[in-house]
Amino acid sequence: MKIVAILGSPRLNGNTSYLVDEALKEASRRGIETEKIILNSLNIHHCQAHGDCKSRTSCAWEDDAAKVLDSFASADGFILSSPVYWANVSAQMKVFIDRCMFLRRHNIEPKAKAIGLIAVGSSRGADDAIAALKRFVADLGGLSPDEALSIVGYARGAGEIEGNEAVVNQARELGAKMAKHLLGE
Repeated sequence: MKIVAILGSPRLNGNTSYLVDEALKEASRRGIETEKIILNSLNIHHCQAHGDCKSRTSCAWEDDAAKVLDSFASADGFILSSPVYWANVSAQMKVFIDRCMFLRRHNIEPKAKAIGLIAVGSSRGADDAIAALKRFVADLGGLSPDEALSIVGYARGAGEIEGNEAVVNQARELGAKMAKHLLGE
C-alpha cells in the first residue's frame, strides 16, 4: 500500500509541507509506503490545451509531469496539499490539476481508495481551496470527494503552523485514518 502526497507549495519547508510530513510520518509508522512529490522542485510545464491528448501515448511536453501522473494514478491513496493564494490553490497545484487532463482524456481513473486534502492560508480562503480540490477529485471520476479527509489551517509566518497543536494533530490523524482505511482496519 502506498500514499502519494502532492505538495503544491513553493516553500519546500513551509507550513503546508510540515503538515504533509506529519501525515506521511503517521501513515509510514503504520506500515504504509509513502512518497512526497514537491511540484516546485520539478520541471512541469503549463497545459497548452493543444487538444490532442487523446491521440497521444504521452503528453506533448517532455517534462516531469508523466512521472508525477503515473505515481498519482497508481497510488492507493493520495494527499493533495496547497497553500492558499487569493482564496484558491497555488499556481503549482493548478498546473498539476490542469496536467491531469491527460489522465482524463485517456479514461485513467486514479486507483486511490483514501484521499487527504490540506490547505493552509494566512487569514482566510482555505475552505475555498479545499472546495477547489474537492471539485478536482469529483471530476477525476471513480472517487468521491465526500470521503476525502480535509484539513484547514491558518498560519501567517514560516513555521507558525508547528505551534498549532490542534492542526498538527489533525494532520497526524489524517495519516492514521488513511492508513487504517487502506489496511482495512
